[in-house]
Amino acid sequence: MTVGERLILPEKWFNGNLDGMPPVYFMALPYPDGVTPSTLGDAAAGVLADFAELDAIVNQISALPQLNDQEFATTATVLGNMIDQAVSQTGSMPQAQEAAAAAEWVRGRALQMAGSIINNDTATINAERTEIQNVLLDGLDKARSALQTHYAQTVPVPPKPHVSPPAPPPPAPSPPPTPEPEESLNKADMFGYGLLGASAAGAVIYFATRPRRRRRR
Repeated sequence: MTVGERLILPEKWFNGNLDGMPPVYFMALPYPDGVTPSTLGDAAAGVLADFAELDAIVNQISALPQLNDQEFATTATVLGNMIDQAVSQTGSMPQAQEAAAAAEWVRGRALQMAGSIINNDTATINAERTEIQNVLLDGLDKARSALQTHYAQTVPVPPKPHVSPPAPPPPAPSPPPTPEPEESLNKADMFGYGLLGASAAGAVIYFATRPRRRRRR
């Protein structure tokens, strides 16, 4: 991948098809590193091949409106066979039977459409195209549901590994104790110290200035 390179992304990333895929489909996908194998082992190839067949059916059904009448009838028959093949290993579950019934109906109606083409019956041809396409879509949905049920039963999803919760972070260190402020002198103390200082000063002045008596000889 280079700067400015144009990427072509698969349509199924955006059309909602992946939303209906069972967990086993995503488990079968290879890891992005290209080295780590799927957790399903050898079963992964079969899972991806079956769902790739459904993708091929989706693409061909989407292309039906662009085909001419003869191509439409031929492709419809092929799609009926593809739906049968997609559900061939899912057993007798109801969804598989409904998908097979839809495929059989499509093949029969495609044969009738071939006769309408020969007769150039445009109205009948248009009606048959619409009916065939709708039944193909219904058969595709039934086939997808059958595969999802089949793999949910035959390839159970392993439980997720237990992940221990992360250990709680260590407690934050306690802040250092705040030193208590020295007690300030209150007014009474200051007044006392003031009186004491004044008394001392007065005594010094007194002794310094008092008159001295002469001693008698």
